[in-house]
Amino acid sequence: MSNTFNVFRYEVPVRDEFYLPVSPNAVLLSVADSRTDPGQKVDVWVRVPKSDRYSTETGLHAVLRIAGTGHDIEAEDATHFLGTVVTAIGLVWHVFYRFEISTDGMAIR
Repeated sequence: MSNTFNVFRYEVPVRDEFYLPVSPNAVLLSVADSRTDPGQKVDVWVRVPKSDRYSTETGLHAVLRIAGTGHDIEAEDATHFLGTVVTAIGLVWHVFYRFEISTDGMAIR
């Protein structure tokens, strides 16, 4: 088994919840304001082992929870902290995530 991995960037719209299909061994690394649509999306970088690069058929999702400063966040929606994004226009978002398995065949949404 190879110990190499790839890092991929995903653009995620700024909304309360976003489901991102990931491989079983994926690691969410970082978040920043989007390079292509700043203020409207965030970029999320994910480390994926090369051996399971295309393994999103497992139904595993990283459920991203994006909230502004002072907004209510349910603890079960935010089991892991990914980072804080400060935009050039002064908007601030805190990005949390949890892993969830779905059997409904849901794609990125």
